[in-house]
Amino acid sequence: MEARMSTTVLTEQQIGAVYRYWRPRLLFSMVVGYAAFYLTRKSVSYAMPVMQLELGLDKADIGLLGTLFYLVYGASKFFSGIISDKTSARWFMGTGLFITGLLNVVFTLCHSWSALLVVWTLNGFFQGWGWPPCAKLLTSWYSRNERGFWWGCWNTSITMGGALVPLLSGFLASEYGWQTALLVPGVMGMLLGIWLCWQ
Repeated sequence: MEARMSTTVLTEQQIGAVYRYWRPRLLFSMVVGYAAFYLTRKSVSYAMPVMQLELGLDKADIGLLGTLFYLVYGASKFFSGIISDKTSARWFMGTGLFITGLLNVVFTLCHSWSALLVVWTLNGFFQGWGWPPCAKLLTSWYSRNERGFWWGCWNTSITMGGALVPLLSGFLASEYGWQTALLVPGVMGMLLGIWLCWQ
């Protein structure tokens, strides 16, 4: 997700051409990547009613699962922002998406409440790796006087991911069980994480 450019001095026209080439591609990668983060994060919401029935979870269990996830997710955004500034945006975001997808898959294999709690809380940490690379790229590649347009375009990733969650995870949970509702988004996250690393 970062242009691989040489250190050769470019003319103004060449710089313009490079920006015209990379900016739409960067935006596409960010939108797809963050939509996948959103899909993996929210898939548990549509699996939860089935999980409650099958695993005998009560409202306190669900509340604790969500609370720990979002506490760690919020803290991770802060720390991953610092780390993201010093690393490759594509590798940081891609690695985070791959790991969060993997943790979705691992979550489906858990058979105890404590294991579910640990894995989903850990997932919150890697979910925090999605936004900081996007913020870094949006502020680096798009000028201040046009940033509102590009940020607005990027924000469609949340809408796209949010629209896909009930269609995919809701359907899978009702037809094939809660594990499938998390497994499929998890595998998608892993594949898209690998793809992001090579953009």
